Amino acid sequence: MALTHWLVGSTSLRYVPSPPPGLRVDAIFGPQAQEHDAREMWLGLVVLSAEMAQFDKDGRMDRIPVFSLPLSQDRLSPVRREHTTWYMLVWGLWALGSQISLKYVWPHQVPIFVAEIKGNAGALGAIIIKDSKSTDTVAQLNGSTTDLGATSRRRDSAILSTVGADQGSFVWGANPNLVIRYRFFPERLSPASTLQAFLSAQTYFSWYRQDMQLVDMQAFSVDRRVQIRVHDVKSGSRRQELTWSIARIGMTAVWCQLVMGYNTSTKSFTERQRFQSVSWTYLYKSGEIGHGSLGW
Repeated sequence: MALTHWLVGSTSLRYVPSPPPGLRVDAIFGPQAQEHDAREMWLGLVVLSAEMAQFDKDGRMDRIPVFSLPLSQDRLSPVRREHTTWYMLVWGLWALGSQISLKYVWPHQVPIFVAEIKGNAGALGAIIIKDSKSTDTVAQLNGSTTDLGATSRRRDSAILSTVGADQGSFVWGANPNLVIRYRFFPERLSPASTLQAFLSAQTYFSWYRQDMQLVDMQAFSVDRRVQIRVHDVKSGSRRQELTWSIARIGMTAVWCQLVMGYNTSTKSFTERQRFQSVSWTYLYKSGEIGHGSLGW
């Protein structure tokens, strides 16, 4: 499966990310007795990808991010190989998520799995789910770990929101200066294509250095039925500009709270999932610094 990225009308973006040559994912899925709720699996795929996208794309993995699935408490985590880079794993998650979205159509449950990420250069890494009851922990497999579930609880305890309405705003606790103002539209979107588009967007965040400005991106689902657009707002008088880091954090907030209905402070799904068109504005210290949209 291959994805072609296109960017329309951009004047600031010079390079569009491409996958490692020969990228493929060989996934082995377990028995139905070990299935996971689709909500926690889809949530975890994007959150884990967004976490890995913040690091130097060519950097070797020096830590292992672990996402504790909120319903089963099983753990979603990468496994590094000798030459694994963060960029390889972000693309691997895109390929894995695209496969899962088509093989286990929403809202069907997703079995436990082991997914090997491969390319022309050989094994690039893996993505695994470890049973919460297993004594063979992810830490033993990988070395030092970072539990994203615990991190979310610490960072996002101060979230204030009006999520659930067709329009509103919320403060993302990971950065209390960042407010997301949003508005939903009636158009319904394919759940599979929505997941693919969010995972595709992470390949941009992984490619560009997080402190860089001039944010302008357009990411598509595999079938090109759903697209995500994010761009900055130009203003020479403003102190804070939209960076790739702020854009990534804000898009993760949109995925968690608006699309998946997930409250990171309570670590639970408090709202229904909304696979429909939505636009949002990045507000930093009350000033507009960027816009985003999800739709077709």
